[in-house]
Amino acid sequence: MQIHVLAQVSIKFNCTFNHLALSVKDVDKSLAFYKEVFQLSEITNRTKMDGIRWLSLGEGKELHLIFNHFYN
Repeated sequence: MQIHVLAQVSIKFNCTFNHLALSVKDVDKSLAFYKEVFQLSEITNRTKMDGIRWLSLGEGKELHLIFNHFYN
Protein backbone atom coordinates (compact mmCIF):
# COMPACT_ATOMS: atom_id res chain seq x y z
CA MET A 1 0.00 0.00 0.00
CA GLN A 2 1.38 3.41 -0.98
CA ILE A 3 0.35 6.65 0.68
CA HIS A 4 1.03 9.91 -1.10
CA VAL A 5 0.98 13.06 0.94
CA LEU A 6 0.73 16.36 -0.87
CA ALA A 7 1.80 19.35 1.14
CA GLN A 8 0.98 22.88 0.18
CA VAL A 9 3.91 25.18 0.73
CA SER A 10 3.24 28.83 1.39
CA ILE A 11 6.02 31.21 0.51
CA LYS A 12 5.77 34.86 1.38
CA PHE A 13 7.42 37.29 -0.98
CA ASN A 14 7.84 40.94 -0.12
CA CYS A 15 8.70 43.42 -2.81
CA THR A 16 9.38 47.12 -2.59
CA PHE A 17 10.83 49.80 -4.83
CA ASN A 18 12.78 52.99 -4.39
CA HIS A 19 12.15 54.61 -7.76
CA LEU A 20 10.13 54.33 -10.93
CA ALA A 21 11.55 55.58 -14.24
CA LEU A 22 9.33 56.68 -17.12
CA SER A 23 10.54 57.32 -20.63
CA VAL A 24 8.80 60.47 -21.90
CA LYS A 25 8.57 62.54 -25.06
CA ASP A 26 8.68 65.92 -23.31
CA VAL A 27 10.31 66.07 -19.88
CA ASP A 28 9.12 69.62 -19.11
CA LYS A 29 5.47 68.90 -19.97
CA SER A 30 5.57 65.62 -18.06
CA LEU A 31 7.14 67.35 -15.06
CA ALA A 32 4.42 70.03 -15.09
CA PHE A 33 1.72 67.34 -15.30
CA TYR A 34 2.96 65.34 -12.31
CA LYS A 35 3.55 68.48 -10.25
CA GLU A 36 0.10 69.91 -11.02
CA VAL A 37 -2.09 66.79 -11.02
CA PHE A 38 -0.38 64.77 -8.27
CA GLN A 39 1.19 67.65 -6.33
CA LEU A 40 4.64 66.01 -6.51
CA SER A 41 7.73 68.02 -5.64
CA GLU A 42 10.79 68.13 -7.84
CA ILE A 43 13.96 66.92 -6.16
CA THR A 44 17.63 67.07 -7.12
CA ASN A 45 18.62 64.90 -10.07
CA ARG A 46 21.74 63.34 -8.58
CA THR A 47 22.86 62.02 -11.97
CA LYS A 48 23.38 65.62 -13.15
CA MET A 49 22.51 64.38 -16.66
CA ASP A 50 20.47 66.48 -19.09
CA GLY A 51 17.01 65.24 -20.03
CA ILE A 52 16.26 63.70 -16.62
CA ARG A 53 14.07 65.18 -13.87
CA TRP A 54 13.25 63.62 -10.51
CA LEU A 55 10.13 63.94 -8.39
CA SER A 56 9.48 62.76 -4.85
CA LEU A 57 6.69 60.23 -4.36
CA GLY A 58 7.16 60.44 -0.58
CA GLU A 59 8.53 57.89 1.87
CA GLY A 60 11.92 57.86 0.09
CA LYS A 61 10.44 56.85 -3.26
CA GLU A 62 11.09 58.74 -6.48
CA LEU A 63 9.69 59.17 -9.98
CA HIS A 64 12.33 59.72 -12.67
CA LEU A 65 11.26 61.29 -15.96
CA ILE A 66 13.73 60.48 -18.72
CA PHE A 67 13.73 62.06 -22.16
CA ASN A 68 13.48 59.44 -24.92
CA HIS A 69 14.92 60.79 -28.18
CA PHE A 70 13.16 58.00 -30.15
CA TYR A 71 9.88 59.89 -29.76
CA ASN A 72 11.16 62.79 -31.87
